[in-house]
Order: sequence, then structure tokens, then C-alpha cells
Amino acid sequence: MSPSRGAIFFTLSQNPEGPPRFEREGTTCLMCHESRITENVPGLIMRSVLADRLGYPTKEVHQGQTTDRTAFEKRWGGWYVTGTHGIQGHAGNTRAPELDSDIRDRSNYLSSFDLHAGGNVTDLSDNFDVERYLTPHSDIVSLMVLTHQVRIHNLITLVRRTRAPVDRLVRAMLFVDEATLPGPVQGTSTFVEDFTARGPSDSQGRSLRDFDLEQRLFRYPLSFLIYSNQFDALPHFALNHIYDRLGEILTVAEPGEDFVHLSAPDRRAIYDILLATKPAFADRMSEVEVR
Repeated sequence: MSPSRGAIFFTLSQNPEGPPRFEREGTTCLMCHESRITENVPGLIMRSVLADRLGYPTKEVHQGQTTDRTAFEKRWGGWYVTGTHGIQGHAGNTRAPELDSDIRDRSNYLSSFDLHAGGNVTDLSDNFDVERYLTPHSDIVSLMVLTHQVRIHNLITLVRRTRAPVDRLVRAMLFVDEATLPGPVQGTSTFVEDFTARGPSDSQGRSLRDFDLEQRLFRYPLSFLIYSNQFDALPHFALNHIYDRLGEILTVAEPGEDFVHLSAPDRRAIYDILLATKPAFADRMSEVEVR
């Protein structure tokens, strides 16, 4: 991800001879990665589909991008997923035994297919030789974080390139309309510990990287990507608007119906974490107070 340009794509030729050569790709990749699904800016894509036995998509499980708002049971079709999550399933770890060309009525086929048979899987060795890969895990928590990252990075690019209304970005960063988790979620790797340890934290040890994983993804629902280089590279007017809006939402007595998922203690904690860990936000709040 480029701080100023968003997603940039490269190809790596599968040539066993000679050193690897990365080549900038500006046409083929962008046929999908700069399209309606990315809101016509160069962006990342995370879809949920039923794949055939060779891995080609046959039918969408969820239409469009998978986001924090996507129902849990419709996520990760076409992906391997390791972790536990209660009774309700997801669409990962499943694929059709047929080829896409053999499926005549895709809609009827999808409705009759058990998409949730691959839930609560902690070991992928029955699917492929995991020893050939760097990790045997496809940690469910890391996939939830990836889902969030894709949406926020794309919205940051949209704001930068089109000056789109920044309130959309603010709402996404505050996890408005986030789908409630079906039960406690637990991954299979050290991802949670490793991710949380990266901080930064306030004097009470609280961090925007702290997980909840009972009813929602994060304990303090404001995107940790507020610390990213891409966020900091937004135009000055956009940053000021975002900081002002966050300051308002996090401190007023009644922030509005869109933010009822944030209790008063939640909002106070997020505000204090930002003051302690995001100097640009603290500076902006000081400017507003002076006025």
C-alpha cells in the first residue's frame, strides 16, 4: 500500500531460473482491482464465493466486498479458516466437488449446498499438505482483521483520490453496523498475542489493538489504522475533519443512533487512548479547545 496512491500491484513471473523480478502491473490487475467493487479506485478485494473443486468461483455467497458488516455465516467462502466460533458456521473450508462448467443452475445449487460444513476447523491437514507452507494456520481472527483492513484502506484511497465524504470513513473506522459475533471466537495461532503486543498503549495499558472476540472484533472499536502511514498521508482538510468528528462523537452525551454500539465508557476510553497515542489528534483537540 502506498501512503499517497493506495494499492499498487505487481506481478512475479514463475521462472525458476534467475533472480525474482517484480514488475509493475497497471492493466490486467486493475480490471478487477479498480472497478465497481473497489468504488473505481485502486483497491483490495475480499470476496466470499463457493469455489469449484479447482478453486474457481462458481457463485457469490455474499454479494460484493466482505466487510465488518457482512453476516458471519456468509464470510470466507473460498478461503481456508482455522479457529472456533460457537455453533453458527461460516462459509470457509468448503468447495463444490464439481467443476464450475458442470453446474447448470448455480442459484439452486448454492441454496442446496451446505456452506457451513467447514466451521470450527482447527487443523487443515485433511485438506492439503500443510508442511509445505510457512504456517499451518489460516487464523480466523487474522481474517477478521484483514476484512477490516481491506475496507479501511480502500476508503482512505477513495477519500484521497475523489475527496469523497469523509464521514463514510469515520463511520467505518468506528465499526458502525458491525455484525455481532455468533459466540466466542478463538484462533489457532499466536496472532492475537502478536497483534496486540504491537500497541501503542496508553498509561493504563489500553490499546486500539485489544481484542474483544465475544460480541465484536475489538475491545475499543476505533480502527488501529489511524496509526498507519496511509491515514497520515490524507489531505490536511480530511484529517482535521476526521479528528473533529471523532472528538465530537467520543465526547458528546448523545452521539446519535449510528453510534449506540459505543457505550459512554467505551467512547471515553477510546478518546483517552487517542489523546495518549495519537499526537496529531491530541494537537487538534487542543486547537479546538483554544477556539
